[in-house]
Amino acid sequence: MHMQFSIPEANLVEFKASAKILMEETAKEEGSTNFFFSSTAPGEGEANTFTLYEEWASDEALAAHKEMQYFANEFTNKVQKYVQ
Repeated sequence: MHMQFSIPEANLVEFKASAKILMEETAKEEGSTNFFFSSTAPGEGEANTFTLYEEWASDEALAAHKEMQYFANEFTNKVQKYVQ
């Protein structure tokens, strides 16, 4: 699965910090096959665009991931608001 995010310049540092935590912590989880963010250089006047790519060994592994405290802290409370 993948999701795309539009990040205003003023929120870029916070977004990148959360993305780093999400990638590092998710890599430790059982069932995490692939989890990374990719960025596209913005055009003039455009927000920064990032895409999250994630792959899980099972639906159960994905469900467990969504129950992790760091997921709530970094994704639900910070990153999710930028989903396009």
